[in-house]
Amino acid sequence: MRRGNAFFTLAILITVMVSGCVAAAAAGAAAGAGGYAWASGKLTFTTAHRVAEVHAAALSAFKDLEIDVTGDRTSTLGGKLTGLTTTDEQVTVDLEPVATDITKIDIRVGFWGNQYQEAKIADAIQRHLR
Repeated sequence: MRRGNAFFTLAILITVMVSGCVAAAAAGAAAGAGGYAWASGKLTFTTAHRVAEVHAAALSAFKDLEIDVTGDRTSTLGGKLTGLTTTDEQVTVDLEPVATDITKIDIRVGFWGNQYQEAKIADAIQRHLR
């Protein structure tokens, strides 16, 4: 009987592990397909563009949304753009190359995050990438 219990426990453990991998894969696919993920106060998504293209789009988005640029660093290894909104909230956009033509974008507004403002910035960046 013990052997049956061990097998049953192992089967449940494998099922949980596999379902966790499937959920992570589905979340990654959704983000890669243009979906946004919001966690730990920041909005994250990926786009099928090079870091330089996303950087230019982020600068244009800052201009559109009247965000004053306070810091600007970019290279082939990634980039970081910082700014202040008209209400003096700190904005940070981090760019990280995932592959040659895929860039991961993290956006945070304020200390705790501002989901509404982060989504506005993400939408503006996406508009400039089209």
